Amino acid sequence: MTTTGKITKKIDPKVLLSTLWIVVMINMLKADILSLYIPGAVGASYLHYIFIASVEVICLLLIIWNAWKWTE
Repeated sequence: MTTTGKITKKIDPKVLLSTLWIVVMINMLKADILSLYIPGAVGASYLHYIFIASVEVICLLLIIWNAWKWTE
């Protein structure tokens, strides 16, 4: 018996796409809420917005990539 012990289980594309979309929506909501509570110091929040925007772009690219290669 030659087994490698690896178990590969694919995630359902519907679950993956909806989870990624929820992450994008929560990030947008968090950015909007933070903009209300951070006082006028633009420099302090600038790095935070770059991080949030990066997460959103990565998730949106993953959504596009997974939707493109999804076959039913």
